[in-house]
Amino acid sequence: MRAYRRLSVRLSKRDRKELRQLLRKGIQPVHTVLRALTLLQLDAGQGAAEVASHVQLSSKAVREIGRRYEQGGLDRALHDKLRPGAGALDGAADCPRSGQAQARAPSGARDDSGAS
Repeated sequence: MRAYRRLSVRLSKRDRKELRQLLRKGIQPVHTVLRALTLLQLDAGQGAAEVASHVQLSSKAVREIGRRYEQGGLDRALHDKLRPGAGALDGAADCPRSGQAQARAPSGARDDSGAS
């Protein structure tokens, strides 16, 4: 088994307050809530294995969240970086098939409406 250095996350007062507000708000993505809970528990002095059992994550995931906070701050710990590839579709205007439902059938196509 690999020995890991003890993870000690110390949140700033501002970050701690922001996390508590985030948890009180309405609906949030599950991964964001779990990461917020993880950071608050690490800040309270709990070890990675203990936090992992409380939030149902692996110890490795807990250590990664703590490492991301130390290296990039709260935003980096809570949110993933954008991944390369196609961007998200934003409404019907971005949908490649939008407007096609109203298009006429090609000439010679079979009419399924029953009309001759």
